[in-house]
Amino acid sequence: MTQLKTLVLFVIMMGLGVKLSSQNKTIDSLKSALAIAKHDTSRCIILNHLIEYENEDKVWAVYNQQLLELSEKAAEQSKSPTLKIFYLRYLSSAYNNKGVLARNLGDGSKALEFFNKSLKIQKKIDDKKGAANSMNNIGSIYYNLGDIPKGLDYYHKSLKMREDIQDKEGIAITLNNIGLIYKQLGDIQKALEYYNRSLRIQESIGDKYGLSNSLNNIGFIYQGKGEVFKALNYYKKSLKIQEEINDKQGIAASLNNIGLIYCTASDTSCHLSEKECRKANEKKALELYHKSLKIQEEIQDRKGMSNTLNHIATLLLKQGRDSEAAGFGKRSLAIAKEIGFPLSIQNATGILKEIYKKQNNFKGALAMHELETQMNDSIHNEKARKASIKKQLQYQFEKKAVADSIKNFEEQKIKNAQLTIQKAQLKQEKTQRFALYGGLALMLIFAGFMFNRFKVTQRQKQIITLQKIKVDEAYGELSKQNQQISLQKEEIEKQKHKVEEHQKEIIDSITYAKRLQEAILPPKEFVTQYLPQNFILYKPKDLVAGDFYWAESVGNKFLIAAADSTGHGVPGAMVSVVCSNALNRSLKEFGLTDPGQLLEKTRDLVLETFSKSSSEVKDGMDISLLSIEKNEGVIKLKWAGANNPLWYLLPNTTELSEIKANKQPIGKTDYPTPFTTHEIEYTRGTTFYLFTDGFADQFGGEKGKKFKYKQLSELLIQISHLNISEQRDVLSDKFESWKGHLEQVDDVCIIGVRL
Repeated sequence: MTQLKTLVLFVIMMGLGVKLSSQNKTIDSLKSALAIAKHDTSRCIILNHLIEYENEDKVWAVYNQQLLELSEKAAEQSKSPTLKIFYLRYLSSAYNNKGVLARNLGDGSKALEFFNKSLKIQKKIDDKKGAANSMNNIGSIYYNLGDIPKGLDYYHKSLKMREDIQDKEGIAITLNNIGLIYKQLGDIQKALEYYNRSLRIQESIGDKYGLSNSLNNIGFIYQGKGEVFKALNYYKKSLKIQEEINDKQGIAASLNNIGLIYCTASDTSCHLSEKECRKANEKKALELYHKSLKIQEEIQDRKGMSNTLNHIATLLLKQGRDSEAAGFGKRSLAIAKEIGFPLSIQNATGILKEIYKKQNNFKGALAMHELETQMNDSIHNEKARKASIKKQLQYQFEKKAVADSIKNFEEQKIKNAQLTIQKAQLKQEKTQRFALYGGLALMLIFAGFMFNRFKVTQRQKQIITLQKIKVDEAYGELSKQNQQISLQKEEIEKQKHKVEEHQKEIIDSITYAKRLQEAILPPKEFVTQYLPQNFILYKPKDLVAGDFYWAESVGNKFLIAAADSTGHGVPGAMVSVVCSNALNRSLKEFGLTDPGQLLEKTRDLVLETFSKSSSEVKDGMDISLLSIEKNEGVIKLKWAGANNPLWYLLPNTTELSEIKANKQPIGKTDYPTPFTTHEIEYTRGTTFYLFTDGFADQFGGEKGKKFKYKQLSELLIQISHLNISEQRDVLSDKFESWKGHLEQVDDVCIIGVRL
């Protein structure tokens, strides 16, 4: 029980902890927490977070080994079923991490071993999401090893499981991998169809890593079709996203792909002579290859290193730099032999063969030719591989048909056995009936004997009569008790009816309060009349809410705000009515339109209202208030805020700007200061976001954590290219999917305005 309490406290600490200014601070804090953690549950969670935050493979591999050993030992020793599942879940995660590391280092057999260990545990604890992930990883290893049927089989198993649990991110990954299979089989149209299906899902959920991967694969398809400029466009989009998320392996791959385009394309919008263009393109390609190689060496991506070295050798040979080309080719072959990928070995031997022939090193060329042929035999030609795959898939289909036939035969055997049992039961019942008739006959025979016992029975009957009288008396007493119970039941029913009436009155009152609160909210049409491009995402936690949005127009000014009153439910709604009324009075009664002055007067009115109470009331609200003034075609923007900031996104940018609010509420505070009015330079196409804290504070996701402001800002940047109404839909869907089965913790209000 102590361990479980520690676990709960630690999870709360991680969810509500202080926001750190950098990833290094996060890692340092986690290391400190690990040093003082006393229980295995806490240590498992901390180690898992260190693995997530640490970028260095060698460092996180050490943490992962600690997690594996700790969770394995704790699972064996734990007597609690709940804790055992907890530790096994982390053990499967540790094995999966080891598989990923082995795959990155090009060790396919080791990766396969670890992924299968992870899958075995996930099936044992019924972790469907984890099992689907492991199946996908196993499929990718079989694909890399050239076993297409097995790879396809595991991908489809993973896809089915992910569709069952509606894991959109996982579905997109598996669709992408199936697209790779179809590309390998030469069915380009089918591959493109799967890539685009994956891309659409990744765009809808904002999965940047998946997006970059799909864009890269689509670019590869167009490059194969000879549409190099289209391919280049997709590669550059992919590279931009990879740089945003610091996906080093993906950056290296995209640099390689772009390098190939520059190396092979006849023109990439070059305005020089054909020879000068080709020379410039080759120089650009070489620069890109070396940048890619440097990253691959840094992250120890040996398969990528072999391929990039081969590309450099090919380009240097093309430029007549034979000796340099040979050096890069030898390095490529050495790494390819280490990781044991036949295709990489074949590519390296192919280029070395050409280099040796050019250098008149016929012995070396012959050796490379023999090794190339050996690898070619190992890989098989494309036509033979396709035929083999089709035969394998046909065999699997026939094998399944036979298995179905055997299953039907076994089911029929079971039915026949059941019929045999039923016949035996009928026969047994017939025998029992005959035995019954025989028993009746025996009873008649002994009837005479029973008559002789009549006198004895008469005496016994008298005794029974006396007992019956006693039973009747007891029954009368029981009837009285039942009557009393009935009266008590009637009273209980009356009380229940009263409680139900009171409950109905309360619900009716709250429902009416909801209508009253809705009456203070400005109609959507009113806001749209002044701001055609807007959205309002409003999700109260209960029937009535503490959050509300406010909008009014005075002359050539339009003011709009998102406000968060103290509390939620009925108390929050009452405070929101007081605050909304104070805003209206400040604007209409006192004629204030400057945001800072308006908030200052609103605070005075709220304090004045609550000062009438005999007890001290500290309720109030946080608010973000934007003023838009249009005067003879000139637009002036002003803003002020109490605790809640303003975010805005300038056109053609990928970073949110923020104006911080005064750190004080609209209400009682120890050291009140005047609210600051900020003037904002108008830029056409700017999108403003006013919000309360409900969205960022919602617990959810896979680990039950807070959504947080950082993730909210990233989401707004991801969807900034969408129109305003689509942004609202994405935000709403994301909130619901993040919340999942957990309870909504607070009211939610987000306003988006695009000028």
